[in-house]
Amino acid sequence: MLSRQFWTDFKTGIRCYRSAIPYILKNKLIKYSLLPAILGAMLWVVLITSIFVVSPEVSSLVEYFIGYDSYEFRGSGFFGKVLDVLFTLIVGLGMLAAYYFVFKYILLTILGPFLGHVSEEIEKIETGKEYPFDRTKLIRDIPRGLHMNARNFIREMPLTVLFLLCSFIPVVGVAFTFLIFVISSYFVGFNMMDYYNERREMLVGESADAIWKRKGFAFAIGAGFNLIMFVPILGVLTAPMMAVVASSIGLNNGLKNE
Repeated sequence: MLSRQFWTDFKTGIRCYRSAIPYILKNKLIKYSLLPAILGAMLWVVLITSIFVVSPEVSSLVEYFIGYDSYEFRGSGFFGKVLDVLFTLIVGLGMLAAYYFVFKYILLTILGPFLGHVSEEIEKIETGKEYPFDRTKLIRDIPRGLHMNARNFIREMPLTVLFLLCSFIPVVGVAFTFLIFVISSYFVGFNMMDYYNERREMLVGESADAIWKRKGFAFAIGAGFNLIMFVPILGVLTAPMMAVVASSIGLNNGLKNE
């Protein structure tokens, strides 16, 4: 049973998304959208191209090992064509899920320092607090960010693979598909909230504990990111920026991690 705190924080996250676009325009943050948009578009082109190129090849390997193209019976030709389409579709969907999982972590890892800077700018706008450039801290934060992403990747991957396999179970498979969305959303929201915690010099474990206490907000931020990513073209151009802005608005306006 989810607590009242979870739903309160979840609704706060949704409200922050509603405020994100006006906030970006009002505070002239649109300039920060360019780099995430370009990088996201480039990675997405690679993703889609790989799926179209590799998916038929994997389907052909399945056909070769199963050998259904050699079946001889009435209607076997039609049966083979149906299986071709079916296996190509299944492989394509599986690859889409796998590539999106990897794509998400590559994107957030590469954009990490940049999104962290955007989060810092929003805190400056909201609180007036400035963080002078510190080269030593920057160097120290890079391995911390890699550690955090690796930690989340290792935790999310086994659950995603398990739920993906279970999603092919008739009827109940839909529930496992939703669970993949839930897990993915939490970890994306985790990343977005950690920029705030990083500036407070929280250790990885301390940040994880603090974010878990506000898991409703983390889920809302990540769910918004994932849903925006499903919007053709526009999604991959805007999702990272929208997510970090929404997260930063919430964390700097009363949603505390302590």
